[in-house]
Amino acid sequence: MVATETQESSVKRGFRMPHVYVILFVLSALAALAAVATYIIPANQFERVEGPDGREVIDPDSYGPADATPTSFLDFVTAVPRGLVDAGEVVFFTFIIGGVFMVIRRTGIIENALDRLLRAFSNRRLLLIPVLITVFAALASLIGTQELALVYIPVLIPVIIALGYDSMVAVA
Repeated sequence: MVATETQESSVKRGFRMPHVYVILFVLSALAALAAVATYIIPANQFERVEGPDGREVIDPDSYGPADATPTSFLDFVTAVPRGLVDAGEVVFFTFIIGGVFMVIRRTGIIENALDRLLRAFSNRRLLLIPVLITVFAALASLIGTQELALVYIPVLIPVIIALGYDSMVAVA
């Protein structure tokens, strides 16, 4: 009886994703801590000077105090909405591409293509990961939005799991 109790207590549990409210609370607490830090940590800056090639560079010997601009409560509360407005094109584009991917995925085209890809690389499974990395790197460089990699993850997870890896490899 004692041996089974110690075995059960020594079994490690895997990582479980916390609830979304816990994640939001932690992120909000960190943001609030950063806002409070603007009142505590003194503001300093480097002076900028024109370099020998005409570009503006930082003078390494000029580090000194600057005018303090602590974050107000209104700035703290409106930071996320202002950030979404400033990055609105990226957010909107990501939503559109995500929607298009879901429509294409519901038709079964992606699953059929990935099934054929797995069968084509059945004997060379280790070669498939560098091929996928090259394809997605080319897509990111041609389209110019690396944020869309989040849209590809749900598509890649079944492929990577079929290769014998876990879902963290697909995210990487």
